[in-house]
Amino acid sequence: MTLDEAEENLLRFGKKWRKQYPSCVKSRADNREVLSTLLI
Repeated sequence: MTLDEAEENLLRFGKKWRKQYPSCVKSRADNREVLSTLLI
């Protein structure tokens, strides 16, 4: 998976789940850089 594909998937995740889990989506977005280092 490329970086562009990963970013697109994260955008889709946010659009799909924002209404049901707003704090989860916000937390993931706010901590994107930190979480990215854990997943590399």
